[in-house]
Amino acid sequence: MPRLGGALLLSGIYDLMPLQYSFLQPLIGLTDQEMTLFSPLILRHDAPGNVIVAFGARETTPFKDQAADLVRHLGEQGTPATAHMLRDADHMTAVRDLGVAGSEAAALLIRTLVAS
Repeated sequence: MPRLGGALLLSGIYDLMPLQYSFLQPLIGLTDQEMTLFSPLILRHDAPGNVIVAFGARETTPFKDQAADLVRHLGEQGTPATAHMLRDADHMTAVRDLGVAGSEAAALLIRTLVAS
């Protein structure tokens, strides 16, 4: 089975614990078990290639902090990871721009695919 050569993570929530105490909790009903099972900052990873953790410059502080925390967490596990701040992007435009030719996000995606 072929293995991935790298990954592009974009504007993610990598620690779900804060959501348990947010206004969203009544809607999502996140349990302690789910938080543990689905929070990348808690899990062990065995990524075969470089991981780019991208986020928009106009993101809120928690998105920026969690991106930095994930890069550090992956590095501690021996996975090469880098953070990349997308200029003039936020949580929604960063995702949209993946499909916009010539955008910074699309260039990162292409770079990740070519490296794979």
